[in-house]
Amino acid sequence: MSIPFIIFYIMLGIEFLVLIPFTLRFKSLARNEKWIYYYLLVSFIFAGGSLIWSKVWGNNMIFVNTMTLLQFYILSMFYATVIKGLNIRKVVRMLTLIISIVFVADIMFVEGHKAFNSIFTSIRTLVLLVYGVIFFLQLQKDEELIENAVFINTVPNFWFNAGLFVYLCCSFILTLSYNLLQRTDDPAVRTMAKTLTMSLNYAGGVIEIIFFYIGFLKIKRPNK
Repeated sequence: MSIPFIIFYIMLGIEFLVLIPFTLRFKSLARNEKWIYYYLLVSFIFAGGSLIWSKVWGNNMIFVNTMTLLQFYILSMFYATVIKGLNIRKVVRMLTLIISIVFVADIMFVEGHKAFNSIFTSIRTLVLLVYGVIFFLQLQKDEELIENAVFINTVPNFWFNAGLFVYLCCSFILTLSYNLLQRTDDPAVRTMAKTLTMSLNYAGGVIEIIFFYIGFLKIKRPNK
Protein backbone atom coordinates (compact mmCIF):
# COMPACT_ATOMS: atom_id res chain seq x y z
CA MET A 1 0.00 0.00 0.00
CA SER A 2 1.34 3.45 -0.95
CA ILE A 3 2.12 6.17 1.58
CA PRO A 4 -0.75 8.47 0.47
CA PHE A 5 -3.30 5.69 1.00
CA ILE A 6 -1.88 4.82 4.41
CA ILE A 7 -2.33 8.46 5.47
CA PHE A 8 -5.76 8.47 3.79
CA TYR A 9 -6.98 5.51 5.87
CA ILE A 10 -5.56 7.08 9.03
CA MET A 11 -7.45 10.28 8.21
CA LEU A 12 -10.65 8.36 7.54
CA GLY A 13 -10.39 6.49 10.85
CA ILE A 14 -9.69 9.63 12.89
CA GLU A 15 -12.52 11.44 11.15
CA PHE A 16 -14.96 8.68 12.08
CA LEU A 17 -13.82 8.76 15.72
CA VAL A 18 -14.17 12.56 15.95
CA LEU A 19 -17.64 12.41 14.41
CA ILE A 20 -18.86 10.34 17.36
CA PRO A 21 -18.57 13.02 20.11
CA PHE A 22 -19.87 15.69 17.73
CA THR A 23 -22.90 13.52 16.98
CA LEU A 24 -23.57 12.73 20.65
CA ARG A 25 -23.61 16.44 21.52
CA PHE A 26 -25.24 17.67 18.32
CA LYS A 27 -28.29 19.20 20.04
CA SER A 28 -26.12 21.35 22.30
CA LEU A 29 -23.91 22.67 19.47
CA ALA A 30 -24.16 26.31 18.43
CA ARG A 31 -25.03 27.11 14.82
CA ASN A 32 -21.41 27.64 13.74
CA GLU A 33 -20.40 24.40 15.47
CA LYS A 34 -23.15 22.53 13.63
CA TRP A 35 -21.73 23.75 10.32
CA ILE A 36 -18.37 22.21 11.32
CA TYR A 37 -20.21 18.99 12.14
CA TYR A 38 -21.91 19.02 8.72
CA TYR A 39 -18.54 19.63 7.09
CA LEU A 40 -17.00 16.71 8.99
CA LEU A 41 -19.88 14.44 8.01
CA VAL A 42 -19.72 15.44 4.35
CA SER A 43 -15.92 15.05 4.36
CA PHE A 44 -16.25 11.52 5.73
CA ILE A 45 -18.83 10.65 3.05
CA PHE A 46 -16.59 12.38 0.49
CA ALA A 47 -13.52 10.33 1.44
CA GLY A 48 -15.27 6.99 1.71
CA GLY A 49 -17.55 7.62 -1.26
CA SER A 50 -14.66 8.58 -3.54
CA LEU A 51 -12.88 5.35 -2.72
CA ILE A 52 -15.98 3.19 -3.29
CA TRP A 53 -16.95 5.07 -6.47
CA SER A 54 -13.50 4.60 -8.00
CA LYS A 55 -13.55 0.86 -7.30
CA VAL A 56 -17.11 0.29 -8.57
CA TRP A 57 -17.52 2.76 -11.45
CA GLY A 58 -13.94 3.83 -12.18
CA ASN A 59 -13.69 7.57 -12.85
CA ASN A 60 -14.95 9.36 -9.72
CA MET A 61 -14.29 12.96 -10.74
CA ILE A 62 -17.96 13.95 -11.01
CA PHE A 63 -18.45 12.80 -7.41
CA VAL A 64 -15.25 14.51 -6.22
CA ASN A 65 -16.09 17.82 -7.89
CA THR A 66 -19.70 17.82 -6.64
CA MET A 67 -18.69 17.04 -3.07
CA THR A 68 -16.04 19.76 -3.23
CA LEU A 69 -18.76 22.25 -4.17
CA LEU A 70 -20.96 21.04 -1.31
CA GLN A 71 -18.07 21.50 1.13
CA PHE A 72 -17.66 25.05 -0.15
CA TYR A 73 -21.33 25.82 0.53
CA ILE A 74 -21.08 24.46 4.09
CA LEU A 75 -17.86 26.31 4.92
CA SER A 76 -19.24 29.52 3.42
CA MET A 77 -22.14 29.26 5.89
CA PHE A 78 -19.68 28.65 8.72
CA TYR A 79 -17.69 31.77 7.90
CA ALA A 80 -20.85 33.80 7.31
CA THR A 81 -21.83 32.85 10.86
CA VAL A 82 -18.53 33.61 12.63
CA ILE A 83 -17.20 36.64 10.71
CA LYS A 84 -18.68 39.83 12.09
CA GLY A 85 -19.88 42.60 9.82
CA LEU A 86 -23.14 43.70 8.30
CA ASN A 87 -22.01 43.05 4.73
CA ILE A 88 -20.37 39.64 5.20
CA ARG A 89 -23.52 37.70 4.33
CA LYS A 90 -23.90 39.71 1.11
CA VAL A 91 -20.26 39.06 0.21
CA VAL A 92 -20.61 35.34 0.95
CA ARG A 93 -23.79 35.08 -1.14
CA MET A 94 -22.15 36.92 -4.03
CA LEU A 95 -18.99 34.78 -3.94
CA THR A 96 -21.05 31.59 -3.57
CA LEU A 97 -22.95 32.51 -6.73
CA ILE A 98 -19.73 33.31 -8.59
CA ILE A 99 -18.07 30.04 -7.51
CA SER A 100 -21.18 28.10 -8.55
CA ILE A 101 -21.03 29.67 -12.01
CA VAL A 102 -17.30 28.82 -12.25
CA PHE A 103 -18.13 25.23 -11.23
CA VAL A 104 -20.77 24.84 -13.96
CA ALA A 105 -18.53 26.44 -16.60
CA ASP A 106 -15.53 24.33 -15.61
CA ILE A 107 -17.40 21.03 -15.50
CA MET A 108 -19.36 21.62 -18.71
CA PHE A 109 -17.13 23.67 -21.00
CA VAL A 110 -13.51 23.78 -19.77
CA GLU A 111 -12.07 20.72 -18.02
CA GLY A 112 -15.14 18.48 -18.20
CA HIS A 113 -16.89 16.11 -15.80
CA LYS A 114 -14.28 13.35 -16.16
CA ALA A 115 -11.36 15.55 -15.06
CA PHE A 116 -10.46 17.07 -11.73
CA ASN A 117 -11.81 20.61 -11.98
CA SER A 118 -8.67 22.35 -10.79
CA ILE A 119 -9.80 25.82 -11.93
CA PHE A 120 -12.98 25.72 -9.85
CA THR A 121 -11.30 23.98 -6.91
CA SER A 122 -8.33 26.38 -6.82
CA ILE A 123 -10.57 29.47 -6.84
CA ARG A 124 -12.84 27.92 -4.21
CA THR A 125 -9.84 27.11 -1.99
CA LEU A 126 -8.42 30.62 -2.38
CA VAL A 127 -11.75 32.19 -1.34
CA LEU A 128 -11.93 29.97 1.76
CA LEU A 129 -8.34 30.86 2.68
CA VAL A 130 -9.23 34.56 2.48
CA TYR A 131 -12.21 33.92 4.79
CA GLY A 132 -9.85 32.16 7.19
CA VAL A 133 -7.38 35.08 7.24
CA ILE A 134 -10.21 37.60 7.79
CA PHE A 135 -11.56 35.58 10.71
CA PHE A 136 -8.12 35.17 12.30
CA LEU A 137 -7.51 38.94 12.09
CA GLN A 138 -10.97 39.49 13.60
CA LEU A 139 -10.07 37.29 16.57
CA GLN A 140 -6.86 39.26 17.11
CA LYS A 141 -8.84 42.50 17.41
CA ASP A 142 -12.00 41.19 19.10
CA GLU A 143 -12.75 43.76 21.82
CA GLU A 144 -14.97 41.37 23.77
CA LEU A 145 -12.16 38.83 24.04
CA ILE A 146 -9.63 41.52 24.97
CA GLU A 147 -11.88 43.06 27.66
CA ASN A 148 -12.51 39.67 29.26
CA ALA A 149 -8.84 38.63 28.96
CA VAL A 150 -9.80 35.58 26.91
CA PHE A 151 -6.95 33.94 24.98
CA ILE A 152 -7.94 33.14 21.40
CA ASN A 153 -6.63 29.58 21.74
CA THR A 154 -9.45 28.91 24.23
CA VAL A 155 -12.06 29.81 21.61
CA PRO A 156 -13.46 26.78 19.70
CA ASN A 157 -13.75 28.75 16.44
CA PHE A 158 -10.01 29.51 16.58
CA TRP A 159 -9.25 25.78 16.37
CA PHE A 160 -11.90 25.14 13.72
CA ASN A 161 -10.47 27.93 11.59
CA ALA A 162 -6.88 26.80 12.22
CA GLY A 163 -7.73 23.26 11.13
CA LEU A 164 -9.42 24.47 7.98
CA PHE A 165 -6.55 26.82 7.17
CA VAL A 166 -3.90 24.10 7.54
CA TYR A 167 -5.84 21.67 5.36
CA LEU A 168 -6.70 24.23 2.69
CA CYS A 169 -3.05 25.33 2.46
CA CYS A 170 -1.93 21.70 2.08
CA SER A 171 -4.62 20.88 -0.48
CA PHE A 172 -4.00 24.05 -2.49
CA ILE A 173 -0.78 22.60 -3.90
CA LEU A 174 -2.63 19.49 -5.07
CA THR A 175 -5.55 21.40 -6.61
CA LEU A 176 -3.21 23.65 -8.58
CA SER A 177 -1.05 20.85 -9.90
CA TYR A 178 -3.33 17.80 -10.31
CA ASN A 179 -4.25 18.13 -13.98
CA LEU A 180 -0.72 19.26 -14.86
CA LEU A 181 0.63 16.11 -13.21
CA GLN A 182 -1.82 14.00 -15.20
CA ARG A 183 -0.32 15.37 -18.43
CA THR A 184 3.32 14.85 -17.40
CA ASP A 185 5.04 12.47 -19.82
CA ASP A 186 7.57 11.02 -17.39
CA PRO A 187 5.80 8.31 -15.31
CA ALA A 188 8.44 8.42 -12.57
CA VAL A 189 8.11 12.19 -12.14
CA ARG A 190 4.30 11.94 -12.22
CA THR A 191 4.27 9.19 -9.58
CA MET A 192 6.69 10.98 -7.27
CA ALA A 193 4.88 14.32 -7.57
CA LYS A 194 1.45 12.73 -6.97
CA THR A 195 2.80 10.85 -3.96
CA LEU A 196 4.17 14.05 -2.41
CA THR A 197 1.15 16.25 -3.10
CA MET A 198 -1.44 13.64 -2.10
CA SER A 199 0.50 12.76 1.07
CA LEU A 200 0.62 16.45 1.98
CA ASN A 201 -3.10 16.78 1.25
CA TYR A 202 -4.08 13.83 3.48
CA ALA A 203 -1.62 14.85 6.21
CA GLY A 204 -3.30 18.26 6.23
CA GLY A 205 -6.62 16.45 6.61
CA VAL A 206 -5.33 14.57 9.66
CA ILE A 207 -4.15 17.82 11.28
CA GLU A 208 -7.47 19.48 10.44
CA ILE A 209 -9.48 16.77 12.20
CA ILE A 210 -7.20 16.84 15.27
CA PHE A 211 -7.66 20.61 15.50
CA PHE A 212 -11.42 20.14 15.15
CA TYR A 213 -11.39 17.78 18.12
CA ILE A 214 -9.38 20.28 20.18
CA GLY A 215 -11.97 22.90 19.23
CA PHE A 216 -14.74 20.51 20.28
CA LEU A 217 -13.09 20.11 23.70
CA LYS A 218 -13.11 23.91 24.08
CA ILE A 219 -16.90 24.09 23.65
CA LYS A 220 -18.53 25.04 26.92
CA ARG A 221 -21.32 22.75 28.02
CA PRO A 222 -24.66 24.52 28.49
CA ASN A 223 -25.71 25.08 32.09
CA LYS A 224 -28.36 22.63 33.22
